[in-house]
Amino acid sequence: MKHLFSSILIAVVLAVLAFSCQPYKTMAPEVETALSVLDRALANKDRYYQIKENRISEFRRDLKETDNGVSRYSLLQNLYNEYLLFDKDSALFYAHKKDTLARELMNVELIENATLDLAYRYLVSGMYIEALETMNAFDENGPVTSKLSLRYYQTLQTLYHGLTFTITDPLMKGPAREKDLYYQEKLLKYSDYDEFNYVRLQAQRYMVDNEVAQARDSLVTYLNKGDHPIKDKSVLHYLIAKTYQAEGDNEHALEHYAYSASYDIINADKAIRSLVQAAKLMLKKGEVSKAYFYINVAYNGAIDADAHVCMEEVIAIMPDIASAYEQLNKRRIKQLSILLALLGVSLIVSLIAMGRARRMRKQIQKAYRKNAQMNKELEEAVARLKETSDIKDRYLWNYISVFSNHIGSLEEYRSMLRNVSKSMDINDIIKAIRNDDFIEDKRKKLYEEFDNAFLGIFPNFIEQLNALLKDGQHIGEGLPAGTLTNELRVFALIRLGVNESASIAHFLKKSPSTIYNYRVKLRNASIYPNEEFEKHLMDIGK
Repeated sequence: MKHLFSSILIAVVLAVLAFSCQPYKTMAPEVETALSVLDRALANKDRYYQIKENRISEFRRDLKETDNGVSRYSLLQNLYNEYLLFDKDSALFYAHKKDTLARELMNVELIENATLDLAYRYLVSGMYIEALETMNAFDENGPVTSKLSLRYYQTLQTLYHGLTFTITDPLMKGPAREKDLYYQEKLLKYSDYDEFNYVRLQAQRYMVDNEVAQARDSLVTYLNKGDHPIKDKSVLHYLIAKTYQAEGDNEHALEHYAYSASYDIINADKAIRSLVQAAKLMLKKGEVSKAYFYINVAYNGAIDADAHVCMEEVIAIMPDIASAYEQLNKRRIKQLSILLALLGVSLIVSLIAMGRARRMRKQIQKAYRKNAQMNKELEEAVARLKETSDIKDRYLWNYISVFSNHIGSLEEYRSMLRNVSKSMDINDIIKAIRNDDFIEDKRKKLYEEFDNAFLGIFPNFIEQLNALLKDGQHIGEGLPAGTLTNELRVFALIRLGVNESASIAHFLKKSPSTIYNYRVKLRNASIYPNEEFEKHLMDIGK
């Protein structure tokens, strides 16, 4: 028996370990390193954002303190660059500010530079029509200042390259593709003095011609030449990843997408297309949790930056990742259920092996009965609490009804005495009976009791009622504590569930039409539609 218990216990432990551990997915060491770099960058994302915000604050401070037009333009350019892939509205704001200042300075080069910035920001947001209209500011020969020609053709090539992916009409897609290739050729001519753009464009051309190895060789050679700006490193790794992906080598593609995304995060850019691609490849490897995390960061960043192209890529893959993540959670729940069951078995086996099963079972049963009793008592307490809450409103109206009926009885009694006194011709008695002071005193006392009782239950009734009304339409403000007006009493009675105007009129000694007018007046003053006002009134105090 002892050996049997030991065998069962060992089997349970092994099963628990099998279910609690995820299968290990091997990756190349260089890929693991790249992913570690990416995870560290993501963990420090907020710090990089803060660094960018600090730079922006410095530029803004300098801008306020600078009167020189050219210096102001340079600072506006810095602010535009910081916001380009960080915040769409701010980027557009500073692009327009640059354009306005350049025109005030009557500097053609600065005007053309601001125009290109506007067009490119429109492209990032997928606003191709607006970008094309902005580029129409140039004549067919391009910018007057030749050193802006490279940016001019880059913007047009980016524009038509994007259109090749968004146009669905085959008759229009062809011309867009031709213009894309045309401007690529133009760019290669103008990129002789800009090695980074030359290498980038040449690699893209190699890819179009299906010369993937040549594209990667040129990119890697240039990347290994020396240090480059962070943004350039991001682009180079992104293009290298594309070459590996084109050959079906997703392992090395993931490595370079991870490096590219890391550089974008360090640069505090929010439109991170490489992170979307990394999420896709992680999903293919079965790393669902990491893919889900990456795509959520990419989605939030694309929303903040209003990056249209990045958002389209996110939307394309998000349903697959969300579905896989849901399936993963279901598997985890199933595994957890099995794990809990196995732990239960393990516990039972251990208890039996130790000879304490019977005593422990009795203790468990006793605890269960005690717990059941406690649950029953708790349910009863909750039911009583609910019943008390329900009775509270009814009790107050019953209290009011008693007083109202009592006053009615007094009126009947006075009427009877009046008739008797008439027959006996006792003038003094008749005079006393006709005096309404007694009844009015009782009614006044009743209203005071009602006000105190109602506001004791709903102490903030006047404030909460006025919150339902438009400004300038509030009622009852400045009343003495514990006091209601007749108009407030109407809605206090409605809150207690008395909806009939006749009943309210009887209690308040008013005509039904007066009560009706009170109700219409406050409905019209409500911030809600008429039919919803009293519904919100009934929520007061809940």
